[in-house]
Amino acid sequence: MSAADQPVSIAAVLVELDAKGFGEPIAEWHGLACPTVPMNPHAQRVHGMSVEALRGLAFDVPALTSMLDRASVLIAHNARFDIRMIGQVISGIERRRWRCTQRQWPWAPLANKKLDTVCAHFAIERSDVHGALADAHALRQALMQRTGKTDRSRTYLYKLLQRGDFAVETPRRSHWSERVDGHAESRPPHPRDAPMIPHWVYWVIGLLLAAHFMRP
Repeated sequence: MSAADQPVSIAAVLVELDAKGFGEPIAEWHGLACPTVPMNPHAQRVHGMSVEALRGLAFDVPALTSMLDRASVLIAHNARFDIRMIGQVISGIERRRWRCTQRQWPWAPLANKKLDTVCAHFAIERSDVHGALADAHALRQALMQRTGKTDRSRTYLYKLLQRGDFAVETPRRSHWSERVDGHAESRPPHPRDAPMIPHWVYWVIGLLLAAHFMRP
């Protein structure tokens, strides 16, 4: 992944939890944005979005920031990737509390650590494979599975939250995002910053969770 890569889709699901780690979504956010770098053909085949379809679209950064501010902890299946991508849009994202289900694996060992494999293991259907919002909900469902077979069992999400915060790396600052009045705004890249070759354009899967517990 290059420092010039940009997200074209970001999704977030906010969940409020009870004492055992169970909870239902209380809000969700999904945004699309047209990139300012060329779209890699392989990336387009994976996520199915073209520059033409995204033309004129931009992330609602204040709305996404407001969603982030409601969460006590952010969870992603590949947090390092998500942090680098969201960091292109919102500065300081790496300073928030994170969990990474890929590197802080909460489930029993499987054939690999792909989200597809986790979903197949729990028979979780996805309406839009490799879609940001569908992936966020799929990860939520996988984390809401019980760790045991009795009613006293807690969720894998509860198990994950008992672990320490995921150590994140500081993402490189984007050439197409700058802070204005506390928010990031998109701007065309300066000619001297323009990439020499086409770069990947990817999407981001962000699952945001309110880690505070609901009152009994």
